Amino acid sequence: MESIECQMIEGGTGDFILVKGKNQPTMTARAERFRGEYYYYPKGEPMKFPPGRINWFDRDPHWKDVKGFRGRYDLEMPVGEWNTLECICDGDKITNILNGTVVNAGTNASHTKGKILFQSNVSCATAASTRSLKDRAKSCACSSPERPSILISK
Repeated sequence: MESIECQMIEGGTGDFILVKGKNQPTMTARAERFRGEYYYYPKGEPMKFPPGRINWFDRDPHWKDVKGFRGRYDLEMPVGEWNTLECICDGDKITNILNGTVVNAGTNASHTKGKILFQSNVSCATAASTRSLKDRAKSCACSSPERPSILISK
């Protein structure tokens, strides 16, 4: 689905991923290139993206897609404790805040309205972990067990 994604994954929470659909989403972010990947760097020069991923500022360069992964400087809470992730969309500006720290930010976002999709790669039981969303949304639906998610729409 064409989108600007705020990633929610152990060790990578707060990354931006620009997912191409019919069109290619774009945004500007202050970033630096390290080991072939882009990382948010508040003092960096503004760069127009795509390419399609902007890692949060201290994402471990040796990140692995394994359960319980934690990088040396991760801001996520230990497994079993609550994290607070805020993805603030204000016009064409998007700011990702994890546990009170700005981990990524962009401006000039090409997508400024539409649906919000929360994806979980665990199970539909994850929907219970996002119970506060249900109080703020007019509709919530969990998709198939193969691709569980919570969709919030008007």
